[in-house]
Amino acid sequence: MAKSTPPVVLPRRIASKARSAGDNSLESKQDISNPAARAERMSLDVLRKQGNYTEVIRRIVNKEGPFSTALFSYVQVASSAWKICAYDDTTGQFSPEVTSLARQVEASMDTVRDYSRGYSDMEGMDTLKTKLLREAAISGAIGAELVLNKALLPERVQVTPTETIVFTSRGDGTKYPKQPGKATGGGDIILDIPNFFYSRVHPDSNTPYGMSMFVAALDQTDYFREFMEDMRKVLRRAGQPRMVIKLMAEAVQAALPAEAKEDPKKLSAAMDNVLTQVQEVVNAMSPEDALIMYDYAETTMLKGEGEKADFKPLIETLAGLTATSMKSHPSIIGMRIGGSQSLSNTESLIFLKMAHALQVPAAEVMSRIMTLAVRLYGAKAHVKVVFDPIDLRPKLEQEAQLSMRQARVLEQLSLGLITDDQAAVELGTFPRPAGSQDLSGTMFLQAATVDPSKASPNNGPQERALTPEGPDRAGGKSQ
Repeated sequence: MAKSTPPVVLPRRIASKARSAGDNSLESKQDISNPAARAERMSLDVLRKQGNYTEVIRRIVNKEGPFSTALFSYVQVASSAWKICAYDDTTGQFSPEVTSLARQVEASMDTVRDYSRGYSDMEGMDTLKTKLLREAAISGAIGAELVLNKALLPERVQVTPTETIVFTSRGDGTKYPKQPGKATGGGDIILDIPNFFYSRVHPDSNTPYGMSMFVAALDQTDYFREFMEDMRKVLRRAGQPRMVIKLMAEAVQAALPAEAKEDPKKLSAAMDNVLTQVQEVVNAMSPEDALIMYDYAETTMLKGEGEKADFKPLIETLAGLTATSMKSHPSIIGMRIGGSQSLSNTESLIFLKMAHALQVPAAEVMSRIMTLAVRLYGAKAHVKVVFDPIDLRPKLEQEAQLSMRQARVLEQLSLGLITDDQAAVELGTFPRPAGSQDLSGTMFLQAATVDPSKASPNNGPQERALTPEGPDRAGGKSQ
């Protein structure tokens, strides 16, 4: 099929280099600056005056604790493996040939390098996946270009910062993206090309632009930071004990030389000098140092007394509001002070649902990229990139559930509901070995392959806390 269908023909002008401006779009021989190398601490008010919301978030996600933890957690949790499956455009059926072609294209962009060109500016697919998920979280949208080589075949994928993109109306109800010169440092870059793709997280119908999931957290984070700074000042002023040294004026004066006692100015200067010397010695002491002095001074410890406010409820409230504004939960970003384990389990489950939202635009963009890639090779098919379900449990704890899933897939294969290649994709064994026997529809499965009494989907601690009591399995032929 792939050989008999004429390939998609794209304009020659889009080949051999990336059209969009990414992290390496500078003039030749120009050094690329590293923004992470500059240590800075700015208020959000100052950052807001320097750019748009996405630029502000991009600068503080690695420097503000709650932001950094929330983003890192979202990306790591959402970064599950993905499956690549191709389907014939005419019949809509699964196509093993084009699926193999799509996986070859993925492998070529992941591992094949042209070593004759020196350093290879190509990233692996795992790195690309992480970058797509980060962009979805930071900017609320993903822009990516399938870069083609001189033969108009796929070479790599370049992710484009979406805050640099502006949409222009064609006047017929459609639009195209471009990067203005003020955002790229050069002339306008028109991205009205078929190999550029764009997708958003939870898109609005009244704007083509994405909105970061962290925008609502900017004001709340600034308030939380201000409150914690005030708490630090209060703790240092009233919460910590202080050493008080009382100098007895008569004893100090008696120890002074006679010439200092006779002149009032010299006496005052000598008394100030003794006070300064004692202060310098005490301030320079380490906790384990001993304090030794003559009998003209007394030492006491001053403790904070009086009415004390209980800040714990307020801290818990602010932590909850800050976590919520980040579309996260206190248990995820380390702000949980109280509460039961069941509450943390519930928050974790909700967090998984929210992390899945980042996978949707990433899977959509990659599906369109891989579809164009196989069509450039002449395949009349479309490709679907699907992320595996997110699961926080270790692989060893999933063995029972994987066995139950394998039994279900094999039963569908035995009944002829899926093909052998589809079963191989579902079980992670695609492509099948050469010469393997076709089993679809042969009714080869006559007995259950899993003991349901030992494999239950509700055995984990989180599952027991969230799943109501009920049967662990459904009835059917395999029972």
